Amino acid sequence: MKKIFIFVLCMALFSALVACSSGKDTTPTDTNTPPADTEEPVESIPDGAVVLSVDAGCRVVYSTDYRDAASKIFDRISELDSRSYQQIGFYALGLDTKEQDEKFEIAVGKTNRPSSASAKKKTPTYLDYTVSIEENGIAVFSHSPERALEAAEHFCSCLSFIDGQVVYIPNSEGGIGSYTDYPADTIKLAGKDVSSFSLVYPSNASENELANVKRIADVIGRNSGAIVEIKDDSSDVSENEILVGNTSRQLSKNVYAELNAGEYLFELTEDERGASAIIAYSNPLTMGTLFEILVDSLNNEGRFPDNTSGKIKEDSMIVSKIPSLRDPCIVVHNDTYYAYGTGWVAYKNTSGSLGGEWKALGRVVTVPEDAADCYWAPEVHKYKDEFYMFTTYKSAKTGHRGCSIFKSPTPEGPFVEISNGHATPADWDSIDATLYIDEEGQPWMVFVHEWTSTDDGIGRMAAAKMSDDLTSLISEPIELFRADDPEWTNRQVTDGCWLYKCQNGELIMIWSNFANDGYCVGIARSDNGKVDGNWSQDKKLLYSKTLAGEYDGGHGMIFTSLNGQLYLSIHSPNSAADGRRETPVFIAIREENGTLVWDK
Repeated sequence: MKKIFIFVLCMALFSALVACSSGKDTTPTDTNTPPADTEEPVESIPDGAVVLSVDAGCRVVYSTDYRDAASKIFDRISELDSRSYQQIGFYALGLDTKEQDEKFEIAVGKTNRPSSASAKKKTPTYLDYTVSIEENGIAVFSHSPERALEAAEHFCSCLSFIDGQVVYIPNSEGGIGSYTDYPADTIKLAGKDVSSFSLVYPSNASENELANVKRIADVIGRNSGAIVEIKDDSSDVSENEILVGNTSRQLSKNVYAELNAGEYLFELTEDERGASAIIAYSNPLTMGTLFEILVDSLNNEGRFPDNTSGKIKEDSMIVSKIPSLRDPCIVVHNDTYYAYGTGWVAYKNTSGSLGGEWKALGRVVTVPEDAADCYWAPEVHKYKDEFYMFTTYKSAKTGHRGCSIFKSPTPEGPFVEISNGHATPADWDSIDATLYIDEEGQPWMVFVHEWTSTDDGIGRMAAAKMSDDLTSLISEPIELFRADDPEWTNRQVTDGCWLYKCQNGELIMIWSNFANDGYCVGIARSDNGKVDGNWSQDKKLLYSKTLAGEYDGGHGMIFTSLNGQLYLSIHSPNSAADGRRETPVFIAIREENGTLVWDK
């Protein structure tokens, strides 16, 4: 009996082992239990798709004016692939200046890549756009930067992330999609389709000038779909040309020989070679006016205007759109206005108009370690093809305000100190330095010996010769005059000096003090036309609240506008408590009988 029991027990154990080895579950089955999770099938990349993240990423390259469209594509690719955030530079975005290599590229706009050239041939009108797979990559192309944004959106809508890769899946045959919705009207010029013309601009065109050339091509394209070639005047002469600005073409030279300051014209001419249109202007202000006339005619009438010409005279008093700036100094360079003021800040105006918009550039000075406070009255002068800033700061070492010289290769800075700290005497409070170059080419610094450090509490105007490199004074300062010399003043202040040489040889200085009606600008003059002459004071003020009729103002300097008008620049009022913030104001002036007067 015992042997039978042992045999049965062994058989039971053997059966259990067999069941386990066969993988069978001996527990009861619940028919309501869902089946175990199974791995989802991996989505395969469809035929005709292009993998973008090849060899650790792809490069998005773009041509000038097409950055917005390229950024849209780059951002979408980076959003789809988390590796772009884990690995810096996994994908790249940049101008087409870098030479093409084996890296996969998406070329956006009119790049120098073969893919863009191929796509250009497939884009017949200005408002078409094409997204195409090319031998050297993918091209996202349009003749219009704005329309290229739509091309970018179309491209992004065809992107997916499949099997760890960003892929482009074209939604039309061959990966090419072309979309058109432009007016059918044709713009004519001299009886010919405008598409047969080339827009020709000067090789040395300013940024603003070239932007207006592109604007005309854009307006023509938007209104007709016509593609107008844009080229500079170093190119071969073509049969039909629209000459923009003072090009090297003979027709332009003939027109500009007769064009006066403040004038503009649009004129159509024809000769045996073909037709030419002349778009001529004397400065950025007249350029802006003429281009507005052209654009309005093309947009509203669908044609170029008839021959037209005009002349512009600027306002006699312009309150600038700079929100607030004390001690403004204006520099005109490359058809651009720059304004510098206390705080060592600067503004830039490319509109051609002093009444136009000013872009803030922020602080344009590399602040010296010794500069503790009082970043006052920066004046910028172009000297020997570089830009020098004469300005004031308070020294942490001496505790005195003094005048120092900074330098920059461009008017936008940064300006870096080139003098060994203050160039003015270390134990003086000195402010508001200006530069004057005399007839012999000798540089002078003229500056204020401030009333806070004179023995009698009366401010002086002082001057000293400078080294040729403008790094230091090379003579002892001389006193030119005192703050209490003129009859019109009632304060001890000498501020804001600026020298001006009249055509009759008179050397005058505008400077600021206070009269009965507030801050103002007076005129002093040298008896021998030289800095070291005997200086006297004119009784008549150049600027005062009484003359202006509203606000006082001062700290003046003189410049010539792009339109050829002489202007006095001041800040007005002198205090925001008077009802307006201290704002740069420009007053038209002219030279008359050895002095300066308002040019109303």
